[in-house]
Amino acid sequence: MRLSSTITVTYKDFCVAVLIFGTATVSIYCLWTMMPGTDRHVEQTFGAKTGHRQRGLSVLKDITRNVSMKQKSKQKIVDPPVDGDVNVEQKDQEVEFDAIRRVYPEEYALQDVSKLTSSAKSFYRIEGDRQNIKLGDTLHVIIQARDGRGWDRGQGGDFWFATLATKRNSSGTAGRVLDYDNGTYSAFFTVGWSGKLALEIMLVHPSHVGAVMTNVIWNERDRVEWAGRFEMAPNSPIRSDQRCVLRRQYVPLIGECVMTYPKAMGQTVLMCDAPGPGIKCDGLSTLFGNLTAVRDRIKSFTRNYYKVFSGDYFKKRLVRGPSQLVIKESEFLRQKLQSDQANLPACQPDLPSPDHGLGYWEKDHWHSLLCRAKNWSDPAEIGQCLRGKEVYFLGDSVLWRWMETLLKTMGVPAKTKKSDEEDVSVKLPSFNISLNFRLHPLTFTPNGTSHRKLTFEVDVMDSLKNKGCNYAVVVGTWAHFAQWTRESFVERVGLLREAVLRLRARCPAVRIAVAGPHPRDQPSKESRIYHNDLIVRRMGEFLEDSVSQSGALYLDRWDLNLGYPSSKRLHMPSAVIRGELGMFLSYVCGMGEGG
Repeated sequence: MRLSSTITVTYKDFCVAVLIFGTATVSIYCLWTMMPGTDRHVEQTFGAKTGHRQRGLSVLKDITRNVSMKQKSKQKIVDPPVDGDVNVEQKDQEVEFDAIRRVYPEEYALQDVSKLTSSAKSFYRIEGDRQNIKLGDTLHVIIQARDGRGWDRGQGGDFWFATLATKRNSSGTAGRVLDYDNGTYSAFFTVGWSGKLALEIMLVHPSHVGAVMTNVIWNERDRVEWAGRFEMAPNSPIRSDQRCVLRRQYVPLIGECVMTYPKAMGQTVLMCDAPGPGIKCDGLSTLFGNLTAVRDRIKSFTRNYYKVFSGDYFKKRLVRGPSQLVIKESEFLRQKLQSDQANLPACQPDLPSPDHGLGYWEKDHWHSLLCRAKNWSDPAEIGQCLRGKEVYFLGDSVLWRWMETLLKTMGVPAKTKKSDEEDVSVKLPSFNISLNFRLHPLTFTPNGTSHRKLTFEVDVMDSLKNKGCNYAVVVGTWAHFAQWTRESFVERVGLLREAVLRLRARCPAVRIAVAGPHPRDQPSKESRIYHNDLIVRRMGEFLEDSVSQSGALYLDRWDLNLGYPSSKRLHMPSAVIRGELGMFLSYVCGMGEGG
């Protein structure tokens, strides 16, 4: 009895001691966090948190599932015959992996590069009589993928560019490529002009490299990094530059600054190392893109297979196939092609894509095969189209070029921007038009962008509450996001969709367009990864699915840019900008039903 009593008293004392110790520890920690210079977490609120976050995650799951369920065409075609003998070269080219970083199954497939699709060994041929192709015909090119040993590939997944072009008169088109999942592909072109044409079939990525890009590299975090400048006070000489990266579903640690934007980014946060003594987390004023850190990061996780981003395996034109065609003129087929275009539906959301590409260029003029788009070059006609509207260009420098080109077309001197981050508003009293450019936050530029004034696309759309609802909005959200992880990008896109739905609930007749991405030249190996065309192409698919059935137009710019016969820069030539604007204006100005 005495032993039992003694044990009971000791147990109670222990519980009381633990309770006292825990209470004292929590009290000391709270006092420490309130002391100056010890800020560990300053949250910048931009709208309701939980609701936006959960709805964004729901949309994220839906969009991811829809894209994953897209099935390739399984139509079978006869494998094309080989013209002449093929020299089969056995090459034991292997990539050695190290144990410093986890190696994913997709990366092991790159060990023997001789098994990858080879641009030197693959070939293509034209279906039908290539000597009798006329303007207005559909050109069918069959591609046979072969690996470095000269063996036919038995599976699909390679990423191709297929183009027809006559550079001397600025005519061109991009073919629609179908993957039969057996090593053969078809590229279909609508031939919209006559004369000598250059046919180019380019291997952008073999399938194994594409799998690494989309399943491994796209999910690697810290592919984007800034140097965040913290100031003790605005314009204060007391500064502290710290590393800033993006994290998702991140639990902050002591000594870090975490900024959240749940309305626009959901669970993705900006995390920075804590600034120097006396400077608070909310003193973050500017973000400078740290290109050196990004390049080093990319090299660190691709060093084992860096070679697949050059030579025979990256953006290499196939040489085994006809590269020059002569297209015959046919007045009958030309008139039929023009008649078919005149009978296309009005430019509106959710139109099905045509079978043979979205259109073609002829003498710097874009001919859409998707909808009735026109060439908008008359200032008075544009003025009538946009009369009384507030037009918003929400994006980066690419959309600034849209607004700049529109102003020049209307004879208005374009305002010179003092910096890349400057917002611009221009009023045209004669037509009662307001044109507004707004730069989205978190752009990646070495020159730096302000972090003090954060206005996301969703914020701008939520602010449009004029009862007249006389708005037209175009959003461009891709060029600075190829370095985000897939989950963070898709969640952001899901929240953008919600903003579109909110705006359309207030203004059912509002015209909203989401501009898709386009391919780019990548001069360095690093840029081939952090500005990767395959990832950008998949981003476009996510954007398209996100606005589907929302009442907004997905403005697909891929073929329009790829088909234009010039180098593929971020800022394309003026003719391309005019072609993109023509699609937008044809939608906004109601050339038929829609909206």
